[in-house]
Amino acid sequence: MIPNQKNIPNALTVARLPLAAATFGCWAVGPDPILSWLGLAAFLLAALTDALDGHLARRWGVESLIGRILDPFADKVLILGTVVILAGPTWHNEAGSISGWTPVMAVLVLARELFVTSARAILEAEGVDYRARAIGKWKMVLQSACLPAVVLLVTVAPEIAEQCATPMAWGVTIVTVLSGLDYVSAMRKGLREVSA
Repeated sequence: MIPNQKNIPNALTVARLPLAAATFGCWAVGPDPILSWLGLAAFLLAALTDALDGHLARRWGVESLIGRILDPFADKVLILGTVVILAGPTWHNEAGSISGWTPVMAVLVLARELFVTSARAILEAEGVDYRARAIGKWKMVLQSACLPAVVLLVTVAPEIAEQCATPMAWGVTIVTVLSGLDYVSAMRKGLREVSA
């Protein structure tokens, strides 16, 4: 057995936070020939820790309550921070959004995450299982693929980004909202369990 094996998944989760901060620091200035690539590297490393931490925790049988708290928190910091930055003024020019993301899209994504987090806190305090649902996991995969892809396109193929960025951003936003509606259905079921 690896020394301190039970701590490795949580360490990977915590590592996602400084990697997210590095991503934001690089991308906050807008498209840049060097910083965009550094931010991409940091984002992809953070996404890798997300794929690894849960897998290792389940494989080694070391799932923990702190991991269940930290993992979605680190995910939300990475994704929401990226969405806010890409919807911000440094990723806009006189023609509009370079990244395809707008403040309205950012608000929709933020609203979904706030709702799910609030509902989970209330329902799990009542003993209701409100764990991540399949569509929520697919939503995370889509976000983790499309957000860095937009930055990559803006960096290496801005003419393609002009055509693809907005449809990609709307696609991610729509899937995010749909996953939120799925959680609304789960919340209603959970509330019936509480009141039964």
